[in-house]
Amino acid sequence: VIIFSLAFFRLFPRHPPSPRKMSSEQIAHGEKIFKTRAAMCHSMAAGENKIGPTLFGCFTRKAGSQEGFRYSPANTAADFVWDDEKMSQFLENPKKFMPGTKMIFAGLKKKEDIEDCILWMRQNGGETKA
Repeated sequence: VIIFSLAFFRLFPRHPPSPRKMSSEQIAHGEKIFKTRAAMCHSMAAGENKIGPTLFGCFTRKAGSQEGFRYSPANTAADFVWDDEKMSQFLENPKKFMPGTKMIFAGLKKKEDIEDCILWMRQNGGETKA
């Protein structure tokens, strides 16, 4: 039963990429979510760290590896490259996904907010190689 459960959750993650078509409304909504919930601490500009690291190129680099930013030990020890699934889990509940993170953010509760924010981030520098 446990093996089946683990296999099930690997096949069907909590926030898989949505099958719905990307629309200008989703991108606009994602921008609004980013600007109201993330922009005070994060930038999408290359090399522009704020309270949090720049998210420019975040989908092409290992967690905890942005040059010039001091991460928590939990983040620097993370051994993965950010993808939609990991970013979804992090945005939903950062402290649950990465215990020990110094990010002070309760998370986004709506699946659409998470998906649209990720879509906007990817289109605005998140996929660019730094």
